[in-house]
Amino acid sequence: MLSFLNEYMIKKRFGVDILRTLHEHVKDHIHHHTYKQLRLTNTSYRITRLPPIEAEHWVTDAFNGSHVGNGNSPIDVVFVDSSNKRIGIDVKCLTSNNTKLAKSTSTTQCSLITIANKKQKCSVNTELQSKFDTIKNKFKIEELYYMFLISSESEIGFAVANVAFDQISIRKKCKSNNIDGLIESNQGISKLDSSQKKLQLKLNPKNIPIITLWGPDEEILNKLTFKPLVLELDEDFLESLNKTIDFSEIKFA
Repeated sequence: MLSFLNEYMIKKRFGVDILRTLHEHVKDHIHHHTYKQLRLTNTSYRITRLPPIEAEHWVTDAFNGSHVGNGNSPIDVVFVDSSNKRIGIDVKCLTSNNTKLAKSTSTTQCSLITIANKKQKCSVNTELQSKFDTIKNKFKIEELYYMFLISSESEIGFAVANVAFDQISIRKKCKSNNIDGLIESNQGISKLDSSQKKLQLKLNPKNIPIITLWGPDEEILNKLTFKPLVLELDEDFLESLNKTIDFSEIKFA
């Protein structure tokens, strides 16, 4: 049901400008909020989890959308894309268990959706379908994306997953709270928290597509954009451009 987009798919679906804007917001946060969010050691920066409310506004700005989150809202941002589709976004801020996202195997847990019915011991499929239909109808959206801002001690990554409304096929294992079908088994773990009545998710950053938004590499911003083709023209060629062209000598096939 959750399908992660790779870098090419993100750029094609949303454009590169959203990555540039997110990069600028994250960089500004790292540089200007050092007291609470950043500790400088002898060797590297250590980053804590990004602030969820601020992150929601970063994404709102990047997509030129409307902020609809209020702390308890199932989604945070709504925007209209180039084809006039209303798109919903839920923003999640996580931390990883490794200093490098590429080597991380787990993140902190996040809640995706509230599950009220505890009586469904082996299946939550019906209620989940109803919940997502309610979100879709309430906000009048045609697509829903979860956008994850994942922090390690030295870098911040960005991952995007699409919710397939018409492909909800989830089962709760009868003897445990683990959920099958929400995410590929190598990409993370999902489970039902009966006490909080919520569907919870942990990601495996090592096995999902992640774009680095901030880190020790100074060339990150260049990697977030498509590099233009640069032509080096010598002086003789430039001088020849000033000469008059005799079109009578040009032969066409």
